Amino acid sequence: MHETFRQEVVQKIDLHTIPCIMLLYLANFIDRSNIGNAKVAGLERDLHLEGVQFNIALSLFTISYIIVKIPSNHILRKVGAKIWLPFLVFCWGTITIFSAFMTNFASLIAVRMMLAVFEGGLQPGVILYLSTIYKPDELQLRFGLSYCSTALSHIVGGFLAFGIQHGMDGFAGKAAWSWIFIIEGILTLFVAAFVWYFLSSSMETAPYLTPTEREFAEASYETERGIPGHEAFEWSEVKRAFADPQVWLVGLSEASISIPLAALSIFFGMGHTGAWAQLFSALPYIPALVTVVAGALLADRWKTRGPIVLVCVPVGIAGYLMLILSKSAETRYAAFFLVVAGLFPVVPCLVCIIPINTSGVTKRATCIGIQGMIQGLSILIAPFLYIKGEPPAKGHTIALGLICCTWVLTAANVLYCRFENSRKASGRRDYLVQQYLEKFRAGDTRAPIGDRDPNFRYTL
Repeated sequence: MHETFRQEVVQKIDLHTIPCIMLLYLANFIDRSNIGNAKVAGLERDLHLEGVQFNIALSLFTISYIIVKIPSNHILRKVGAKIWLPFLVFCWGTITIFSAFMTNFASLIAVRMMLAVFEGGLQPGVILYLSTIYKPDELQLRFGLSYCSTALSHIVGGFLAFGIQHGMDGFAGKAAWSWIFIIEGILTLFVAAFVWYFLSSSMETAPYLTPTEREFAEASYETERGIPGHEAFEWSEVKRAFADPQVWLVGLSEASISIPLAALSIFFGMGHTGAWAQLFSALPYIPALVTVVAGALLADRWKTRGPIVLVCVPVGIAGYLMLILSKSAETRYAAFFLVVAGLFPVVPCLVCIIPINTSGVTKRATCIGIQGMIQGLSILIAPFLYIKGEPPAKGHTIALGLICCTWVLTAANVLYCRFENSRKASGRRDYLVQQYLEKFRAGDTRAPIGDRDPNFRYTL
């Protein structure tokens, strides 16, 4: 009876939460990737960009994008996801609409940096929010379903750009790339309104749950997650976050794989123009919908993430080897299907390791922000992976090296987690409890013991 009731509560939470998060990610990645669609539709020509100016504008996006990660998560803790996440979406949707009126390189830089201020807070905020609702063995499937919107955004954005470029170029005196920004920005504003109406900041305030269901949800998950607002902010927890080796291993691993993934949309825009180029750029992302969900299901069922990464990355390696070695255009296009299908399931695994392997909401919020900052460096580098006039094989080779780094860093984190789990099991980490109790009794901390607890085990 208890398990049946729990499943009913989780299903209710899923029905009201996952569609909102999926729409958030869909809007986010459509608005981030539409710059590539706009380039295909003539933005670079109309803004009179020269040399690597387009790449520089994309790279400068990173400055604002990285800076906001940690502060955004702590603001979310204060004001709640129901207010903060739709606010971010509304702001970047408005900026996307105004992107249609860019006239030169300076305006492109200004718009991209403003966009990054609001887009930068979404992923860490979503991860923190989901980690306060779902148990560790429920988290990745939910995030995986949400992350499917990333692949879906390339499909929807590609088809939408195809339709706009095919039928609206010159309408009302605006170029097709302007209409891409206007229409996708307006759709983003609708997403903000939808999420504000349906999303709840916590299970305590969820109107779709009965009082009994709210009490059950809080009681059943409280031991496995931190609850925003129930733990005071402490700088000592922030320091613990920065000192955690996992956040650097996993963050660098995610950054290494995010660079090739982010660069793919840039590569598709090189040397390809016209509406059909938009369509062909969307198709390789369709298989990723299947592999992301399959990877998430296995990760939650087996309660492991790193080993799944170690299996999926070689699929992407095989795809890049085909891109580098093959001279057939058809084979190279098929290789993109392999690259995307192999690499997309890796990101949800890496993203979920940190919230699962950290306990205490201040430390978790900070760790997620740090991981997001490190991953954000990929946006700084990705625009320069493929430079106009240089052979694509050079970019493919660098991408291949980066995803090999992802494999090595993930393997190192798996070994680290196994080592720490064995040390905890043998009692060699019991001294952490004594250190914590001394600080607690002295009044130096009121944070929970969290992942310092000898009974806390890291997921591999």
